[in-house]
Amino acid sequence: MSQSLCQLNSGSLNYEIFHQKPYFQSMPRSRKPDSNLIGILCRHDKIYSCRSKLQEVNDIPRGDCRGLPSNFKWKGSIQIMSLQGPGSLHSTLPRILICGDILYAQQECTDLFSNIAEIVYFASSSREDFLSSFSSGGAYEKVVGIYRRNITSARIGRFDREMIKALSERGVKWVAQIGAGYDQVDVQACKEFGIMLSHTPNAVNDSTATTALFLLISTFRQFSKAERDLRSGLWKTQISSSNSYDLHTTNRRTLAILGLGGIGLRFAQLVHDMFDMRIIYHNRHRVKNEPEWVEFYEGEEGLKRMLKEADVLSVHIPLYKGTEGLVGEKMIRGLKRGAILINTARGQVVDEEALLRALEDGHLGAAGLDVFPHEPKINPRLLEFPNVTILPHMGASTFETLKKLEVMALQNLRDFLVDGRGKDIVEELR
Repeated sequence: MSQSLCQLNSGSLNYEIFHQKPYFQSMPRSRKPDSNLIGILCRHDKIYSCRSKLQEVNDIPRGDCRGLPSNFKWKGSIQIMSLQGPGSLHSTLPRILICGDILYAQQECTDLFSNIAEIVYFASSSREDFLSSFSSGGAYEKVVGIYRRNITSARIGRFDREMIKALSERGVKWVAQIGAGYDQVDVQACKEFGIMLSHTPNAVNDSTATTALFLLISTFRQFSKAERDLRSGLWKTQISSSNSYDLHTTNRRTLAILGLGGIGLRFAQLVHDMFDMRIIYHNRHRVKNEPEWVEFYEGEEGLKRMLKEADVLSVHIPLYKGTEGLVGEKMIRGLKRGAILINTARGQVVDEEALLRALEDGHLGAAGLDVFPHEPKINPRLLEFPNVTILPHMGASTFETLKKLEVMALQNLRDFLVDGRGKDIVEELR
């Protein structure tokens, strides 16, 4: 524990200024205080910052980061060396780890955990460094809950069985995953080693559904190819109206949805309202309180019939071992010739080689893809098809959606700390 450099007094409250190892290195660059910050002031669970002009005191975004009391008076002349030390120094609060930047909900994070938890920020350069930081004296010592974004897997890898086991042994009890999908976390390992996993369902419904809608319109009307041609200096010379189709027709086109969850249902609603398309779907179970304008195709035989009738197949199923490659040769060939395939779910649920073969021989008329099996790498063969619209997995990438995702994940962590259980536990652990 650090030595107190100085004690200050404000009425009946005592404050201490500490000096430790570099502290703000563990914070995202966008959240670091300015270079004038020279020390931290701690009183129990509250952490304050002080700057070079000692009469100026400002809060920092950690824990209960409120300003000092209005009656606070500096006593004497104080010289403090550079700010040091990971974590609040005398806090007895539980600790949570922000594993990945909080982009838009910084204030909500501060408010949610005020007087409830001490916040620690991800600063690991490798998987080994990450796990060692949970040891005694490490930056993540005594962390019980983790807010996780997939982007951190580039440094520390997936939360696979090995990782989950190690985290459990180090006292972690909850992982709050950002996003509706949670394929980068081993759910069975969580169950085996006693770690609860939450996600953020429904937060991405609208933004992902509108992404699917864009892909639907673009593939029918060749908008993606038209834009590429125009940027290359071409006009309409490369576009044929024989390959461009209306979505609203007197015969009603048929949209088949594989997985009528929150996103699939929102997409169905948009398409129904805009184009009055016939909507059919296949699920493991019939959706309760389904709209009267959707038709359920049950079982294996129902799936076969649905594929034969579909003008468009839109994929909205989660990724796990049972769905990897599910949309493969058999399912794609079960579609009528010239049908369109849209995928905004996960790249691995579609057999990419089967997809490419169907595009090459014309069995598929077009494809709209927001996800790929080996992101961020994309199979260069996909770029050769003018009838393929591609996006860089941006279905949920809007300000409103990302902030909603962040707040939901943080709320699940808070509920765990306060009530012992978050609200959005993944289906396998309920």
